[in-house]
Amino acid sequence: MVGAVALSGPAYRLSLERLHALAPRVRAAAERLASIWPAARQREGLRAVSRFEYHQPESLVEAIALAERYGAEASFLAGGTDLIVQIERGGMAPRHVVGLERVPGLTGIETNGRIALGARVTHRAIERAAAFAGALRGLVESAEVIGGHQVRNVGTVGGNLVNASPAADLVPCLLALDAAVTLVGPGASASCPWSASFSAPTGRPGVPTSC
Repeated sequence: MVGAVALSGPAYRLSLERLHALAPRVRAAAERLASIWPAARQREGLRAVSRFEYHQPESLVEAIALAERYGAEASFLAGGTDLIVQIERGGMAPRHVVGLERVPGLTGIETNGRIALGARVTHRAIERAAAFAGALRGLVESAEVIGGHQVRNVGTVGGNLVNASPAADLVPCLLALDAAVTLVGPGASASCPWSASFSAPTGRPGVPTSC
């Protein structure tokens, strides 16, 4: 392996001893950084970032249960390109953030007679989907103009919709295609036209108002 140095015997034991000796200093440095970080942000004209508890459910049922338990104090995290920015700017201060990266079934693109996009399908995945090269080329072109490459690599369809931003590039195309959304809650689910449920931006991610 390039750049690697193999240690064994006395040298290995010495390295472990040095690591153990450095551990208290590393912890102290981390605590010091955590204590001065809010003041440093304030000097730069930035708001202090709120503290939150991060949850990583491994099923949709578990994710829904967490949202039901914490209510308005919780926010879902898909790609984070909007939520993290809003937290940084002080526009949102959730006490609980529910990450969806471990929830299966949210990143699929189905093309069997109909097009179905999982909530965590990224804009980059839409760009690369061969099924959208023909009549649905408009969907690809909408995804291509969202942010930069870094944003499209992690930004998601679900996040683009529920954030309800006037600059949500996917929304006009999905409205033109008569897209429907499937909403899942505790013990029930419903599908409704996105045109009937789309709401004005509220400055924070939300859910459709009707179905």
